[in-house]
Amino acid sequence: MSEVKRIGVVGGGQMGSGIAQVAAMHDIDAAGADALKRLRLTTDLEDLQLADLIIEAIVESEDVKKSLFAQLDRIANSSAILASNTSSISVTRLATPTSRPCQHFFALYTGVATKEDIDTGMKLVTNHPMGPLELADFIGLDVCLSIMRVLHAGLGDNKYAPCALLVQYVDAGRLGRKRGIGVYEYSKDPRSTKSSSRL
Repeated sequence: MSEVKRIGVVGGGQMGSGIAQVAAMHDIDAAGADALKRLRLTTDLEDLQLADLIIEAIVESEDVKKSLFAQLDRIANSSAILASNTSSISVTRLATPTSRPCQHFFALYTGVATKEDIDTGMKLVTNHPMGPLELADFIGLDVCLSIMRVLHAGLGDNKYAPCALLVQYVDAGRLGRKRGIGVYEYSKDPRSTKSSSRL
């Protein structure tokens, strides 16, 4: 897929209108489907057929979202990315009514990235102060492992099973900042930043 020049946002609540506003502020044409020169409101999903990216930001109901994705799959360009703003529903389950699983936001190409690449990429894209690996060290890898085990047990989905490297780090006492070593190694000097050692 090439550059995203036009997005569609389904849902005009706080999240949907905020997403559309941010897009419009960054010179991206935004059409919001819910009942401003770059921002155009519509109540017709068909108006989203030329969007490069369509983000749903509707009620947090799996059935309602799946129904919407089935409609969007029929309407949207074959190259369009269909995305969800869900905070609690499995994106994998939401994608089942569509014929475009390879166009998920997080369907990454096979390859290798350093931990620094991962953290830097996420900080740049999400504007968060820490990347996920630095944050895991800050929280504590033992706490992260516990969270992953609870998610895996509660959801029964293997994608939430803790990765072997996380278990290995915790078993070895690499718990993050509190131990001076986790994903990154930390100096005893509290003013120092993390080292750039590899995973």
